[in-house]
Amino acid sequence: MGSRFMPPFQGNAGGPNGGPLFNVHGRDVDMFFLPLGVRPGSVLEVGDIFRMAGPIMPTLPSKVEYALTAPDGATRTFEGRANSVGYYYVPADDFALDQPGLWTVDLTVTHDGMTSAGPAQAPYPSGGPLTPDGHTFTFVVTDSDTHKLGIVTDLARLKPTNWYGTIQQARFEALLPQGWTGETAHLTVTMPGIVLAESDVQIEDRAIRWLLKGEEMNRLANNFDYNSGLADTITVTFYAEEQSGRQAAGAIVTHGARVPLAPAATPVPAISKWPTGQASCLPNEIELFSSDFESGTAGWDFGDSGWSVVNMDGSKVLRGAGHVHARAGSNWDEVVWRMRVKLSTGNTHLNFHAKDDLRYLTSFGQGGTHISKQPTEMWDDVGTNVYHPLNEWHIVEISLIEKVLRIGVNGILEIKQPDSNPLPPGGIWLEVLPDSEVFFDDVHICEPSE
Repeated sequence: MGSRFMPPFQGNAGGPNGGPLFNVHGRDVDMFFLPLGVRPGSVLEVGDIFRMAGPIMPTLPSKVEYALTAPDGATRTFEGRANSVGYYYVPADDFALDQPGLWTVDLTVTHDGMTSAGPAQAPYPSGGPLTPDGHTFTFVVTDSDTHKLGIVTDLARLKPTNWYGTIQQARFEALLPQGWTGETAHLTVTMPGIVLAESDVQIEDRAIRWLLKGEEMNRLANNFDYNSGLADTITVTFYAEEQSGRQAAGAIVTHGARVPLAPAATPVPAISKWPTGQASCLPNEIELFSSDFESGTAGWDFGDSGWSVVNMDGSKVLRGAGHVHARAGSNWDEVVWRMRVKLSTGNTHLNFHAKDDLRYLTSFGQGGTHISKQPTEMWDDVGTNVYHPLNEWHIVEISLIEKVLRIGVNGILEIKQPDSNPLPPGGIWLEVLPDSEVFFDDVHICEPSE
């Protein structure tokens, strides 16, 4: 029968109920305001002009009320009404921002007038910005004393072949100055028109860290694309402040999985929980097993004849051809397994916590990474379709720490899978599949010391 247009506000002003405009953050939305003058998560400077301007949906001359709270707690209140097409801006309310720090806006729009179906009835329809609580958002003001945070993301490591259709999550990190004593930082994450996250996050070892999970963002706002890879423009803002008044702030913008101009930033020290992009153990880890095949294959149990140590690129590496198996260790628990893997043809299974018929099976191939908890009835086929070129070395990191299984490739977190009932300690097991040729080098088992 084609599309039908319904009057706004779910029948409040008369006419049939066409339902809400949409649902975001678990709330039905009948009307909202889109701030365009100063946007949520903006990083401004002292002296910049604050302007409250933007459209209201539906496009009606609705009432706007907002309060602006400065870092020192002082509050300014304003109110007005949008024009006949629902756009709000009162130039007389503009003012210069005079304090560095985190500013908070609390805004409500209310329609108390006519609609296409008749006058709105009390209680009048109301709304606000598209934020987690539906009425507040924050922005940051800096001055010459504010430390500029350089935010880094693992998306910057991606090759263009993986910009589209594959990446569904991303890490964002920033390192605070030496001697920082604050325990939390403020996080704001936006996509155009919607604040996806607004919360405090813990600071660990001077580092602010946040993991974007595409599926989780989609549950908050179902127009956030993730099934075919990250696609929306995302802005991540960090703000931190000590009791002494020292402040730090920064922001980064990504276009889907692309960071074409990654900002210069101080590298954040690697930790065991996240992919490091290196095959060796970290300084704060205990090396339980190491094999670079330069002096042979001590510690390995080869169950087949298709294995050999060969020279490649000036060093010795392990070659597996055909359907062959190699095992090492038997009682490793919360560890990180790191190695270099080169696919010549076919695929390989990297089996973790392997003992008897139990194992975490990681299927690693040109077309992606997938894991299952064996036997398969436990859980099966969790993975991504990130492209791994043939005949190139890839650093693969597999860990089980605090009941979370993580798999990273070349410093990119590809899989994060919680497991409330993790497998018992076990060994590692390399399995090269039929009609495959795979090379391995620099195999390390690393135990976090903290």
